[in-house]
Amino acid sequence: MKTLIVYYSFTGNNALLAGYLKERLHADVYGIAEVKQRTGVTILLDVLFGRNARIKTPSFGGEYDRLVVLGPIWNAGIASPVRTFLKMERGRFEQYAFISVCGGRAGQEAKVTGQLTAAGGKAPVALSLLSLNDRLPADRKLATRKGTSYKIEPGDMEYFKEDIEMFLGKLGV
Repeated sequence: MKTLIVYYSFTGNNALLAGYLKERLHADVYGIAEVKQRTGVTILLDVLFGRNARIKTPSFGGEYDRLVVLGPIWNAGIASPVRTFLKMERGRFEQYAFISVCGGRAGQEAKVTGQLTAAGGKAPVALSLLSLNDRLPADRKLATRKGTSYKIEPGDMEYFKEDIEMFLGKLGV
């Protein structure tokens, strides 16, 4: 089965996960690129006003049987570049899955599922939110609250391995 991984990563955490999944799935990878460089202020404005991001027109060749989308969660919702991508590509893929390295706010899964469904026109067949709050040392949890400043390293993927394998199992891998 030919797989395309599409990711957006502001901090690099989801890019690292995309690289990990590329090896695991023997997949092609496409990074969502924005027209202008993003800042913390533009993230805040997107979240507050529900703005769509301006991304470059997606360009990846070939036909794919499976789409795996990765991106951060901002204020318990999908990042605007991911939302824009899903809207642009709506109907192109029969199904898709979503996975994110995120802060891990309690109760965000239902909101994320609803936003993915609205943007993509259908619910993802698999969803996994890999919580940094579960990974952070106790002395940093309150300081970073949502885990937004924590940068994972390749070795941190071991911590998420069980959750990633459960996610891949939902895809029949």
